[in-house]
Amino acid sequence: MGFPGRDIIRRAVNAYQSAAAVERLRRALESVARARGGETVRDNYTDTLPRVRMVDADRVRWLSLNRGARGTIRVGLVSRSRLEEEEMHDLPSLELHPAWCGRDWAVPWMRPVEAGDAVLDARFAVYSGEGRPVAHVFNPQVCAAILALHYGFDVPGVDVTLGGRAIVLRKSVRGERLTARLLEEVLDRMDVLCGSITEIFRVDSDGIVHIDVRDEVPADSRCRVCGEQLERATVTCAACETPHHADCWQYLGRCAIFGCGSHRFTRRAGEGESEARGVRRPGRLRLR
Repeated sequence: MGFPGRDIIRRAVNAYQSAAAVERLRRALESVARARGGETVRDNYTDTLPRVRMVDADRVRWLSLNRGARGTIRVGLVSRSRLEEEEMHDLPSLELHPAWCGRDWAVPWMRPVEAGDAVLDARFAVYSGEGRPVAHVFNPQVCAAILALHYGFDVPGVDVTLGGRAIVLRKSVRGERLTARLLEEVLDRMDVLCGSITEIFRVDSDGIVHIDVRDEVPADSRCRVCGEQLERATVTCAACETPHHADCWQYLGRCAIFGCGSHRFTRRAGEGESEARGVRRPGRLRLR
């Protein structure tokens, strides 16, 4: 028969080590809050660790730590834009997970799509709302930032979720290595990725946002605004790829498809400019 108090001693040691680890992570969060001009806020779901709230001129960020598998800590960042609708377009519904995660990690109404980058498509699974194309999101800057975060900090893997005005990032690191300095390095790389994504959808000073050019539309397509065939200059909605007459789009100021309403379009090469553009939103009446 073993020593009856051995199990009690082992539990006490484990509890002490766990409490010491929680206190170390708490100090790391408080250090980041002081360095970034943020504040620690008690999490409504747990009493263990607080979250850090950081407010900038154009965004609000929430930093959190959660226990992961095999002694890892998942660093989570929620970045929500404070820009007005005239300054930034809404983000598409999109999820990116490592390829080994499987289909269960994405929400049921998401459909698998391609990122348009050979490296990302080989190492990640990308899903979008209703399977809409999202290749315009993954420009070289975004791809580089995703890979830097994915392969950094010893534990490979990163999860990216977009939707509405928010960007949600999750990155796992080894729990015993997580210090205030390492946490700031992870946050720096997350900020680079958030900034690269935001710039894609930020409206220029003239109210125009640039995106990728799509293929030509079928010759027998009809404009959803006037109903006539698309025989003159046309543009294509960047979100749902529905063709419109260029002057009809300019008149309406957005996509004519119910439930889409995107303000970004692509122009066919050879019609005016080869560069894809979006139009300025129509002005709003302000009642006094």
